[in-house]
Amino acid sequence: MKFILYIVVFVISSQSIAAENPKQILLDNKYVHCVKPAAKALRDKTQSVWCGIESGSSHPSIWFEATGDDYLSFMPWLSEGQAIGGMSVSDSGKYLAIVHVGEGHPYLLIYDIKKAAQAEDSMIVYAFNPYPGYVELKGWSQDDVIIETDNPSGKLVEDNGLLKDALSYKVELPKGKLNRFSK
Repeated sequence: MKFILYIVVFVISSQSIAAENPKQILLDNKYVHCVKPAAKALRDKTQSVWCGIESGSSHPSIWFEATGDDYLSFMPWLSEGQAIGGMSVSDSGKYLAIVHVGEGHPYLLIYDIKKAAQAEDSMIVYAFNPYPGYVELKGWSQDDVIIETDNPSGKLVEDNGLLKDALSYKVELPKGKLNRFSK
């Protein structure tokens, strides 16, 4: 399995590096998920793109930054889970929310983008694991992320302890306070 992961990464990376515009090849790949780590108003103008490649195996996703058309820089400190269930940057460009999926179970990590760019130990500002339930990104309200989950306690519960219907919650950042949310 490890060998297959290396082949996939090698092929995707080789195609991208050898091409005239490696960033475009990466953006067009269904196993690659990318965001621009910038404020909403600046996203059209920024060249930097952060991307995660799903491994599809028991190995963590692989993360890198693409700047310009021909430069890739690996970001191993963002590698989590085997799949990416969703990701989004706050409107201010301060936070990056990623739903990582490990062994079929989604969990949410929210990063301070400036700290993540420098691989600082304190880059994760909020972590939420709803196991055995699920979590899904729904959007942002300023710098607070809106999620949907059937296990708002984030504590291990029996299946019968999960909500029948998932509800929306707002994660207030940087405090990490979880509150019910309605539009």
